[in-house]
Amino acid sequence: MRKFILTIFVFAGAFAATIAKAEEPMASCDELAKVQQCCSARSCSGKVLSNRDKHNCGNHDGKSWHAASDGVTPAACQNL
Repeated sequence: MRKFILTIFVFAGAFAATIAKAEEPMASCDELAKVQQCCSARSCSGKVLSNRDKHNCGNHDGKSWHAASDGVTPAACQNL
């Protein structure tokens, strides 16, 4: 019985953490980011929609995309 109650408690905690994570505001696009980013606006501005590749970014309403940067030199922005 204790394992069952513990399992429900752990599941409920994971569910609550998932909801809290989903409610966090989206980050702004940054051409110095060390990961590729799919951006909601042209010229790599707006919010980060995902870290998808260029092809999938265009298929999911992304307006611009940039590859990963080295952290020093800005990545080249590509409007989709």
